[in-house]
Amino acid sequence: MTKEKFTLDDTRICKGIAILMMLFHHTFLNPDRYEGYTLDFSPFEESSVNTFANFFKICVGIYVFLSAYGLTCSYGKWNNGNSRFLAYRYFKMMLEFYIIYIISIFASLIVNSSKWNIQDVYGKGGMYATAWKMLIDFLGLADLFDTPTFNSTWWYMSLAIVIIVLIPLLNKLYDKFGWLVLTCAATLLPAAFGIKVVPLTRWLLCIALGIVCARTNALGIIKDKYNSMPVFAKITSFIGSCSVLFIFYKLRQGILKGAFLEIWDNIIPIIVIIFAFLFISRIPVISQILVFFGENSMIMFLTHTFIRGYWFTSIIYVTENPWLDYILFVIISLTVAVIIKLLLKLCRYNKLENLILSKISGVKA
Repeated sequence: MTKEKFTLDDTRICKGIAILMMLFHHTFLNPDRYEGYTLDFSPFEESSVNTFANFFKICVGIYVFLSAYGLTCSYGKWNNGNSRFLAYRYFKMMLEFYIIYIISIFASLIVNSSKWNIQDVYGKGGMYATAWKMLIDFLGLADLFDTPTFNSTWWYMSLAIVIIVLIPLLNKLYDKFGWLVLTCAATLLPAAFGIKVVPLTRWLLCIALGIVCARTNALGIIKDKYNSMPVFAKITSFIGSCSVLFIFYKLRQGILKGAFLEIWDNIIPIIVIIFAFLFISRIPVISQILVFFGENSMIMFLTHTFIRGYWFTSIIYVTENPWLDYILFVIISLTVAVIIKLLLKLCRYNKLENLILSKISGVKA
């Protein structure tokens, strides 16, 4: 019997890694991100840092896998019907988004930035058109409807909603045909039907693998096998894992750059998750820090683009040292998330969330 399980803290560690990747990705993806600011990337070449930041796009796949994994675990324990499951999971995710959306709109009025404001984002087409666009964005559907979003990073909310909707369907597919058919369907069907690779189809394989790992406890089995290895074999496994990640990095960013992204961005995130589960989770202080980042990663994800990209860019690139700038960006983003969480707790917003979710689920809070 498998002893190990991929726990909630393991999920938080991986989310912590993913949010740090995301912040680095958005800070140094290309020179346009810091145009007008002087940065000294020594001892590295600027282009190398840009390439590394581009690689960190894999953070999306990490979130997708973790979402599919967690939702599948939740779905396996659910007995109140699919419609209630979909509603419950949608609102569990979106209730936090709603309040961030409202805060962001009011903050834009206070900051009054000429770079990013309500008028520039939604203002074309009259009052009713603006209200409609805001409603679609508020519901997390802007990327699905191809309408403006107040924060470019929020495109992911549409993908997250699609994942929720797909979970019951793909789990039934797993029950009927098994893991092989599920993973093959996720890999081949979009291409077979000529479906263009877009954000909502790019990570289908990651969704399928998240479901398979949740249903089979594959991660726990891998860790059990690792734990039973002699010390030399564990060291070899660590070196081998690092080597595989390095090779995949070179393939994705080098000789196969721009090709097979739907493969790399589904496989590499899972390797990172396994690496974190086997090795990083064992390091006491680092794992605890990453758990803390993971606990605050949702709000950091929802707010960090306002800090770096729209309203306070000059603060983030305040020094000529990009590494200090990145650390400052991480600290500010984390601080904003912690403060918002504290304010929501003081306002008892979490109790309102629990009340709404209990009504949806039919279970008393």
